[in-house]
Amino acid sequence: MDKLHHSLLQWNINGYISHLEMFQVLLKEENPTVVALQETHFKEMKTYCPKNFNGFHKTRENQQKASGGVSILVRKDINATEIPVKSDLEVIAVSIMLSRKINICNIYIPPSKDFTVQDIDKILTQIPSPQSNGSAT
Repeated sequence: MDKLHHSLLQWNINGYISHLEMFQVLLKEENPTVVALQETHFKEMKTYCPKNFNGFHKTRENQQKASGGVSILVRKDINATEIPVKSDLEVIAVSIMLSRKINICNIYIPPSKDFTVQDIDKILTQIPSPQSNGSAT
């Protein structure tokens, strides 16, 4: 009996548009289930998503030029829903259903950003346990 193979591809892409051709080759070669991208450089409300993927994006607020940003891309054949997360950091989280529920959180912290362990803890407490419908304890 064959088990389904799922994979997650993570890349600090440092500009989605400027690396789009290489990204498309990588998608074709690796065929990931989920992709977590940092530094997408999308301008507010202008995001992109490859064919056969649903995209969940967080753009950098109050930016003078396209910079920062995070995305999680999930193959369209996988059930995925965004998990709302409130943070001053650039963060996006999704829940996906494979053979069981899995939650994925993608955070980008620029080198110039001051943050604490408590900032990360505040994010993690907003991500529910995959086995429950409520908040993590």
